[in-house]
Amino acid sequence: MRRILLAVVVIATATLLPVHPAAASDVTPQQGRGYTVRATSEHDTRAEKTARVECPVPTRVVDVSATINDGYGDVVLTALRPNADLTGGVARARDAAGSAGTWSVTVTARCVVDVTPVLVSETETVTDGEHTVSATCPVWTRLRATGFDVTGDAVPYEVAPVAGARTVRVGARTLTTAEYSTTAVAICEPAVDTAGGAAPVSVAEPARAVDGAVPPGYGVMPFVLVNEGYAGQSTVTVGPCPAGTEVRGGGGSISGSYTTGLVAVTVDHAAETVTVSGGDYLMCCAYPTVIAYAVCS
Repeated sequence: MRRILLAVVVIATATLLPVHPAAASDVTPQQGRGYTVRATSEHDTRAEKTARVECPVPTRVVDVSATINDGYGDVVLTALRPNADLTGGVARARDAAGSAGTWSVTVTARCVVDVTPVLVSETETVTDGEHTVSATCPVWTRLRATGFDVTGDAVPYEVAPVAGARTVRVGARTLTTAEYSTTAVAICEPAVDTAGGAAPVSVAEPARAVDGAVPPGYGVMPFVLVNEGYAGQSTVTVGPCPAGTEVRGGGGSISGSYTTGLVAVTVDHAAETVTVSGGDYLMCCAYPTVIAYAVCS
């Protein structure tokens, strides 16, 4: 296994690759429905980078997306989550292969004023080779979006809505015996269950198509669309959401080997889709199978 070396890049001559400064936040109004805020980290050879965005006052973040630029499968996401007071979001990524060259990470947050989100997170620290952690929304709320944070020499391979679309499960794995921490994050919002106490709808198994009708009594509760890409594909899109609903957030799951990880989780509110990318960062074992999840309500 190749070791990761943290390096300070110093521009000494004109022959060295340029280090581009981080882009300023890009704030885009969404026709009276809040804002989309985007920012990109520095584009250089550092092994770990972070991109942050802040929501315009008085909006709050309701979902966070991220993608790697020029990582070529060597760079994986290690964190994608809102900040503690839901006034912004952060994405962190790491060159897990130690050979990515110049790259950057872009984070995008959707900020709105018409809901009061509830943040639920659970963290566990282990030395297991593979470990999962779950965070569950309170019974009076519905899941809006997912998030995760993995620290140490570990790579996240899953951030998935499960258990009736109220729980977020995050999985991470490591090739070492070193201690690492995994945090599962659920962004929840108040909901009224018109079915009188019934659970949200969840499509439990990967599906190529779903019925576009929302079952009676579940008009305000979320359910999950699922699409799977077979081995050999690295990017999968799921959606659009059924008529009468809109995409709230999403997640993904990567399988194939211990050296596969999440490269991108992006929510496209205009297209009502979620796109997930994964990669084998050591290019040693297998092309990943990618599952994309979209939370719709």
